[in-house]
Amino acid sequence: MADDESEWRFTPDGDLMGAGDDPFDADPEPESPTFENAFFVLLGAVATVAVFAIMFL
Repeated sequence: MADDESEWRFTPDGDLMGAGDDPFDADPEPESPTFENAFFVLLGAVATVAVFAIMFL
């Protein structure tokens, strides 16, 4: 696919970007972790440890 300068592009906020703007230049603003995200990270860590424990013990 050819690089088309007239292609419509939007920022993550929904604003229209200019032709020279790069969406990867903007730094995302940090947010506090939610309970759901922390739960699934912890669940994945516990599951990984359990798999290694079953395999090697």
